[in-house]
Amino acid sequence: MGSLKSQASLRTLMLFRSTTTVEPKDLMNNISGLRVLYLDNENLVELPDSICRLKHLRYLCLSRTSISMIPQGIGDLKFLRALDLRGCTNISQLPNSILKLRKLRSLNFRDTAITSVPRGFGKLEDLVRLLGFPTHSSDSTDVWCSLEEPGPLSKLEVLDIRDLEKAPSGSTAAKAMLSTSKHHLTTLYLIFTSKLGENGEVEDDIGEEEHERTEEVLANLCPPTCTEILDIRGYFARGLPQWMRTMSAFGSLRRLALDDYACCTQLPNGLGQLPILDYFWVTRAPSVQCVRHDFLHPSLCGEADGKDKGPRLPGTRNNNPRQPHRISRGAGVAFPKLTELGFQGMLEWTEWEWEQHVPAMPALEVLVINNCKLQRLSAGLAQHARRLRKLYLTNVQHLISVENFPSLVNLWSYGNPRLERISNNPSLQFIDISNCPALKEMDGLPSLRSLEWWDLGAEALPQYLREANLKKLRVDCSRSLLKLIALQDESSEWGKIKHVQQLKAYGHKTEEEEEEEPDQSSQEDEEANEEEDNQLEEDEVEEDTIQSEEEEDADEEKNNQSEEDEEAEWYIYYTKEPYSFNAYLGESTGITQECKE
Repeated sequence: MGSLKSQASLRTLMLFRSTTTVEPKDLMNNISGLRVLYLDNENLVELPDSICRLKHLRYLCLSRTSISMIPQGIGDLKFLRALDLRGCTNISQLPNSILKLRKLRSLNFRDTAITSVPRGFGKLEDLVRLLGFPTHSSDSTDVWCSLEEPGPLSKLEVLDIRDLEKAPSGSTAAKAMLSTSKHHLTTLYLIFTSKLGENGEVEDDIGEEEHERTEEVLANLCPPTCTEILDIRGYFARGLPQWMRTMSAFGSLRRLALDDYACCTQLPNGLGQLPILDYFWVTRAPSVQCVRHDFLHPSLCGEADGKDKGPRLPGTRNNNPRQPHRISRGAGVAFPKLTELGFQGMLEWTEWEWEQHVPAMPALEVLVINNCKLQRLSAGLAQHARRLRKLYLTNVQHLISVENFPSLVNLWSYGNPRLERISNNPSLQFIDISNCPALKEMDGLPSLRSLEWWDLGAEALPQYLREANLKKLRVDCSRSLLKLIALQDESSEWGKIKHVQQLKAYGHKTEEEEEEEPDQSSQEDEEANEEEDNQLEEDEVEEDTIQSEEEEDADEEKNNQSEEDEEAEWYIYYTKEPYSFNAYLGESTGITQECKE
């Protein structure tokens, strides 16, 4: 720090995670020509007024510092172009003087305690990036909402609005003028506070008025058609606004994410017609039970009458009966550029409607599905997703099979309790299987070379390993099963895997074994605490020293024990050619083998 005081010509100062407390006031008078000041995650607790004398400052980053206030004098930084306050959790207010920063192009106050902006914020008309903008309404009779302020900001390219549940009405949200004045907007985040708990289910009752107001708010925040990235989080109305029922108009959209999509029972309609959409992700949508045909194509009848397409939702004003599915003439291939698709936490999802004759997703490479009740992977997916390389399936509770994917290379299957069959996947090279106890059949996999299998509750290795032509196999199992493997009895477990070129097997304690072990540490802790209390009564000052030494010794002992546990891991390492067999099954077993040819 001291050496910087002599750097009068310094233009850029960047400090990252210093171990010493930063004292900018010691520097500001000596580097008055500074253009860029970057203090990321620093031990900075106060921003001195002297920083406002850096008249030439263009970029000021204070992200993840502990400051609680921005000086009023910041308005004197007439040339400031970017102010980054993200992660400054102690800051709760922006000074009114920020309105003087008319050259400001980027302002980021995501993950702060700021809940309102100064009235007149819309005067910062050069803003291009605005992140973490809070929704706030005044309590006075002169009704004002912060959503009015982005209205004049016509140069915005990136906008992040949060706390949208606080918007008093749809007409207030309309004053943000997203679709009418934001002709350069490419990235938009619309964020409501989530109504979902950690288990992915709706926590509190939501009144009918709140449902309607939330839908109206989002309806009036329709993005401009130039939007390329759209992220909607925490939306909890039952119905979709009109613009989400006909999203085929957003021809520039490349990425769409829906997070904590609490009460709506349908996905947006018309996405399949977007020509360059390459990423679609749904995270935690507990009310969606079926991904219907109109996810790929709008119905012919919907196009004919000009009304919104897709199924009607109960409990909304949109209650016409659902029309039978018909593919639009000239619709072409749905999702022509989609490469990544994710459905996560759709707890009640059971059905994916997509027949073999409906072409879609020819470019899809990655598919992630978890925490749902899906019964089968649709026939259309296997037929038309001819570039699918990676498939992740986790806790898909009712799934029976994974089959007939001609291009699939890597498969991850975790905690799928009813999965019985993986078959007819000719390009599949790698499978990672964890806790799929019903899996019995694995055939039609001529390219399979590597497999990882994890099941601490299994008493035996699965029979399908016997026929798998594997070069590499990793097994994570109970210690009792590892002992059986180590016996190298060809009539038992060893006979199922001896043909594998390379084996790595690890034995782990089961939950029952962990619970049965006596907790020696608790008894030792109680004795240590009793001794410390007695010593404290005799001499409190001396106790502080003793306790410090005991804590250091305990930490050292814990680290040593951790290292010993790693060294004592139960394992088998085996190579078929040239033959090598190396096993360690704990000192108590007396089984330690090492054999090489």
